[in-house]
Amino acid sequence: MAESFGQLYVGDLSHDITETELYSFFNSFGKIVKIAIIRKEDGLVPSSAYAFITFDNMTSAQLARSEANGKKLKNRNIFVMLYSKDIHKNEQANIFVKNLPSHLTVSEFEKLFQSFGNVISSKISFDINGESRGYGFVQFATPDQADRAVEASGRLVIGDHKLTIDKFTPKSQRTRNSVNNVYVRGFSDNFREEDLQHSFEIFGKITSKIIMRDAQGNSRLFGFVCFEDPETAANAVREMNGKENAQFGFTWFVSQFMNKNERLYLNKKKYAELQEQWKKRNLIVSGLPSHLNEDQLKKLFSEYGPVESLKIVTADNFRIADTLVLEKKSTGKAFVCFQHEADADNALAKLQHMKVNDSEIKVKRWMPKNEILKIINRNKFFVPPPMMMPPPPPYMKPQGQMMGRGRGYPGQFGQNRFPQNNQMYPPRQQFQGQRPNYQPRQTNQMSGQEQKPRYQPRDQALRQPVQVKQEAPIIQPVLFNYELYKAADPVHKKQMIGEAIYTELNPIFGQFTGKITGMLIEIGEPEILQILGDKSKLKAKANEALEVLKQHLGIN
Repeated sequence: MAESFGQLYVGDLSHDITETELYSFFNSFGKIVKIAIIRKEDGLVPSSAYAFITFDNMTSAQLARSEANGKKLKNRNIFVMLYSKDIHKNEQANIFVKNLPSHLTVSEFEKLFQSFGNVISSKISFDINGESRGYGFVQFATPDQADRAVEASGRLVIGDHKLTIDKFTPKSQRTRNSVNNVYVRGFSDNFREEDLQHSFEIFGKITSKIIMRDAQGNSRLFGFVCFEDPETAANAVREMNGKENAQFGFTWFVSQFMNKNERLYLNKKKYAELQEQWKKRNLIVSGLPSHLNEDQLKKLFSEYGPVESLKIVTADNFRIADTLVLEKKSTGKAFVCFQHEADADNALAKLQHMKVNDSEIKVKRWMPKNEILKIINRNKFFVPPPMMMPPPPPYMKPQGQMMGRGRGYPGQFGQNRFPQNNQMYPPRQQFQGQRPNYQPRQTNQMSGQEQKPRYQPRDQALRQPVQVKQEAPIIQPVLFNYELYKAADPVHKKQMIGEAIYTELNPIFGQFTGKITGMLIEIGEPEILQILGDKSKLKAKANEALEVLKQHLGIN
């Protein structure tokens, strides 16, 4: 039953994790029916990922959560919890625990708090090297269980570590105490803390200042200045940002201090704005001759307007000379960004299919990665009733229908075109000799003599539609329980479709199956049900998705 599925949320994964690696790691806990990976991109290089893993029963999912939470996968301590839509609604049931010893495991951490109530999830924060940061989180089933744990703050001791326990505060409710802190950069490596003090003390009292340095003591060329008054800090930002320092010969960059999440949000916002501009001014060129260099390409496109930047895409190529030589070779693809949108439009119109040294080039607009995936939905199919059975081959005769002059052939004029009671007509190769349910009238009963049908069309052209030697194509639907699907809720409907697609495509597409499945299930319910009715259509659509995926990944 659909209700028996168990779904896990798996967080803190390596950004390059694959479905195959997740399957290998979790397969020992039970049968997996679906894996979906979501990578965090924030407009920058993705640093992590999370996934949803669906088991065919809740017991396997609970076992996986208990055994795998906090374990290492690709050198990352992963976070595993049972997933439900209401999991984050009760924030009052969460607690924050600090002063944890570095050797404490997640399993030990969770057992420590099970005496206060039913633990839904637990997590210790680890840095990029897998070292504990000394704090963690526990979510209970109810707020009163969390309250009991908070009351034990200062009484729980592990070795010489006395644990501090507080109610968890969401980020949206936390007070920001960094408005008097200023981030500065632009100076050279001979700039000292004393110089920093002298440059900013004119705005007000400074409580602390620092220039960040590496392990060898060398300046990392940025620092922080903390003022006593927030208004003083804001004034320093207004006055100093972009100002020239004549003594040391550099330009200041000064901004209000932002934590990591604030910086990522700001970078994401700026990147989204840049993407909208790039979509208007950036072109992709393919089919370029391999010997064409960037100077020659710029000369070609500069005829249509000033070029802001361009890049020819290259790939590693091994060449055998006296030794094996690794060199960069053009893939025939390039990116060209104009300064003005009108120039890009002009080049797009005039350079399409132009020949460059006997190579016909193709020019199209650049698209962000997330929009490339949407082209899988461009080809829409006619949608018949769900799971419609294929029409019978011309040699089959529906029950109770006579064949002969003036009666038409099976399926003609809409008569009993589809089989009754959900029974599919068997393929032709199962029958030997005579056609089923059809007894031709015999003109001679003697053994060994040919038996002939009663009716023989006089016109040779009429004989073709009833020739039994011509096999009709047999449509093979994907194995899929439509009755169970209709009774399922929307979440499990998507899981069932994904399971059917993954099972059918995995022997063909291997490591790409998970990504292709994820792309196909986004097509939409009516279209994907129609595709499931015909394996050949599913394979064709999967091949289309694979081409888009290869283009996205830069794979030839």
